[in-house]
Amino acid sequence: MGELPEMAYQWRVPFVLDDAKFHARFGFGATPVDAQVAATVAWARDRFAVSPAA
Repeated sequence: MGELPEMAYQWRVPFVLDDAKFHARFGFGATPVDAQVAATVAWARDRFAVSPAA
């Protein structure tokens, strides 16, 4: 709780994420959110799959 006053600005102004420098250097940018979610769901289904009762 002691850090709350110092970090409160995070709730007053929106975050602005800019990958322009990264994109310019490496030639690609961020993965679209839809692709991120799909990949995470596919991983979780594979990783935490429940085997049917035998």
